[in-house]
Amino acid sequence: MERIGETLLMSNILEFSSERELVDVFLENIHSGVSPWGTASTAIEFDYQSGITDVIAIGSDARLVAFEAKLTRWKVAVHQAFKNTCFAEESYVVLPKSIALRAYTQQGEFLKRRVGLCYVEDSNIVILLAAPRVSPLNLWLNAQATNHIRDNREQLH
Repeated sequence: MERIGETLLMSNILEFSSERELVDVFLENIHSGVSPWGTASTAIEFDYQSGITDVIAIGSDARLVAFEAKLTRWKVAVHQAFKNTCFAEESYVVLPKSIALRAYTQQGEFLKRRVGLCYVEDSNIVILLAAPRVSPLNLWLNAQATNHIRDNREQLH
């Protein structure tokens, strides 16, 4: 990528200085109780054989939701989110707003993998594409993820 293009890209993602900051702001919004998933219990970095999921949550309706956060590489996040559907009932990609809006123009990539797309803006989580509810293929892994949340609840500092 050209230096000028790189500078423009970086100026669009200055909303967050790191992926961890994006995840932290996302978690603050989920824990606020006004997220699209209601009051949710969450855990970070669920490690399973196919990867490490950034955030998993059990919403007020008791369904397990997985979230993959990226600053720029949304195609990688879509692939990771798709893999998470083996245990999660819904799976989302979380991006900075400017990148999410760009990724939304390729919504077919999300739809064919049954993955949702959202971003954080101020104190709201905005869903651009709702993830359809799926039946997890690995129920034992779904139970393991649920236990991971129970044992490792992410607390706000």
